[in-house]
Order: sequence, then structure tokens, then C-alpha cells
Amino acid sequence: MRHYFPEVPPRVEYELSEMRASMLPALEGFTSWIRIHWPQIEENRRAFDKEQPASTEIRSTYRDRDGY
Repeated sequence: MRHYFPEVPPRVEYELSEMRASMLPALEGFTSWIRIHWPQIEENRRAFDKEQPASTEIRSTYRDRDGY
């Protein structure tokens, strides 16, 4: 939630709604899992990158309104 205080200079304070705050335990669990597994994630990334052929081609995924 956003609380505005009409002061000079203006001040705004934020707080989580009850619904959003109820999500914190799930997010804390997820970030804990990432911290525990980060070394393996990095190792897997390096192994994957090693297996990929070197390429100098750069492809754009941008498309204009007409699909070009």
C-alpha cells in the first residue's frame, strides 16, 4: 500500500498488503533454495556453455509490426 503525506518535500511510505505479505514465506523458501544450489547452477551453466559451438553470428529477435 502507498501512503502519501502532503508535506514539503513530499513524503511517501509503502507497506505490503496482508495478501502480499502472505507470499513472503514462499519467496524466502525460493531464495533459500537458490542460495543452497547456486554453486551447482553456475557449474551447470559453465558446462552448458562449454558444449555449445562458438558462434559469431548475432541474431535479432526484434520484429516490427509487419513481422520483419
